[in-house]
Amino acid sequence: MEEVDFPLAKKEIIIVDDGSTDGTLELLKQDIAQTHTVIPHIKNQGKGAAIRSGLRAAHGDFFIIQDADLEYNPKDIVPLLQVLLDGPHEIAFGSRALGMVDTKQYESSIFYLGGKLVTWWTNFLYKTHLTDQATCYKMFTKKVLESIHLTCAGFEFCAEFTGKALNAQYTIHEVPISYKPRGKKDGKKIKLKDSHTCPPFFLYIPHTALGSQYWGIVALGHATHRAFLQPFAVLLFYFLFTFRDQTKYLAIAFFDFGLVSALYPTQA
Repeated sequence: MEEVDFPLAKKEIIIVDDGSTDGTLELLKQDIAQTHTVIPHIKNQGKGAAIRSGLRAAHGDFFIIQDADLEYNPKDIVPLLQVLLDGPHEIAFGSRALGMVDTKQYESSIFYLGGKLVTWWTNFLYKTHLTDQATCYKMFTKKVLESIHLTCAGFEFCAEFTGKALNAQYTIHEVPISYKPRGKKDGKKIKLKDSHTCPPFFLYIPHTALGSQYWGIVALGHATHRAFLQPFAVLLFYFLFTFRDQTKYLAIAFFDFGLVSALYPTQA
């Protein structure tokens, strides 16, 4: 990040250590804290919580998240910034689908197909034409950050940010980027069980699609050993969606201790 030059912008780098136990924080305090902002989490809180901590400390007009594993090349941030500087877009996504030629770069087809699935589901619900909803490179302006309220703690940041931004009527411009994925042996953290935090298992439904001022969250299959309960939740969701004008409630959740139907109104 330090090596990347942004000709038309001053750079601010904020590093969040999310409860690491391998000596990373000590190295940051020794070598980095003198020149960049370092935010320590005493306990691991999740990617979403780390992102929110970093955004609260940021002072700029444009924001982007960079994973420390360098699957994404920081040099690709430059064209994303240029899109926002040129206007009129407030949000720019770096699309791996537009930038990658060989999909075999993925170590596992599960991650590739999972990304395609959540992107398709987002496009279906919001009538968009995104190619990479799950990308790490989401650049956005201060206006966007101030107009949506993020509450994510884990990997659901992508779903929450995209859903709330589209629900707020922002358009998303995509720019091709490169991608160098890593696998489990390289320390990749996200697993199949985390899919419950992303569309279609965790999704912010656009209130325009519901025909009312209410939107909800669908969280299916929090525990894989209770996956057999998911069809019942789908039927319940269908019932609520069909009779939404009468109920104005839309939320279904699975928890480890069993099936819980949490029905509550949420303002868009």
